[in-house]
Amino acid sequence: MTGRAATTAALYCGFLAVWALGDAIARRRPSPYLVLGGALLEVALITGAAIGSSKLDQSGDAAVHGGYLVASVVLLPLGLLLARDRDGNLAPAPLAVALVALAIVVLRAKATA
Repeated sequence: MTGRAATTAALYCGFLAVWALGDAIARRRPSPYLVLGGALLEVALITGAAIGSSKLDQSGDAAVHGGYLVASVVLLPLGLLLARDRDGNLAPAPLAVALVALAIVVLRAKATA
């Protein structure tokens, strides 16, 4: 992902992270709308990773950029899995951490593109 799409995705990650953190502070289970928002974000990230991987060249930063693209696709499902499988009232907390990490990965992928 590059340009405005990466910035928009990172801001959306931040929005979802604040939402998940609010659910964790309120000691609620993850909202179905939060999960739907995460699914929409994942579709956008997969599309961005597919477009970004088609533009990889053979330079030294290609491996680093490819790693960021793979991490951008893997982090959100991992966070959703941890939030779903966690018992207790702080279940959305791992999702919030994964979303913050995802925002950083998306911005780093933008920087290495």
